[in-house]
Amino acid sequence: MAKDIGSQATILHCAELPMESFSDPDYGNVRWQTLFTADRTETSGLTCGVAHLRAGDCLALHRHAHPETYFGLSGRARIMVDGVAHELTPGTAIFIPGGAIHGMFADTEDAQILYTFPANSFSEIEYQFLMDAAPKAPAVAAVQARQLDLMDALSEDYSADTTLQ
Repeated sequence: MAKDIGSQATILHCAELPMESFSDPDYGNVRWQTLFTADRTETSGLTCGVAHLRAGDCLALHRHAHPETYFGLSGRARIMVDGVAHELTPGTAIFIPGGAIHGMFADTEDAQILYTFPANSFSEIEYQFLMDAAPKAPAVAAVQARQLDLMDALSEDYSADTTLQ
C-alpha cells in the first residue's frame, strides 16, 4: 500500500487505497480515500485524502475544531461554509476555519476533492454533524433551521443559474 523510502518521503497510489464512507447515512453519502494519516502511513503533521462524490451526493453540514482545506480535482461541487455557498471546480481551493459549519454537495456532476487537515491522524478529527452538534440551545436550533432553509434555497438558485453550466 504505502512505500516508505526512509525519512525522505512516503509514496502511495490512490488506486490501491480502499474507499471509506460513514456508517450513518444522515452524515451523507460521500466516499473517500485516506492518503496520509499517521495511524496508517509513516507520516505526521498532516492528514489528507480524496473525497469522491457522484452527482447528487453530499457530505452533510458539520464542524470540527481543526481547520481544513478543499482543493477541486475534477467536476463541480458546492461547498457551504457558515451559510455561504462557494463553487469548487478543478484548480480552486477553499480554506475552512476550525469550528465553521460546512458541507459539500455535488448537485449536477461527479466531483473529486482533495482535503487536508493539520493533524497527525484522521482519528483526531472529531466531526459534529449539524443534527447532533452541541449544545442544543434554542439559538443553535434556530441557526440549524436557517442553515437548512438557506441550503434548500441555494440548491434551487444553483441549479437554475445558467452561468455555471
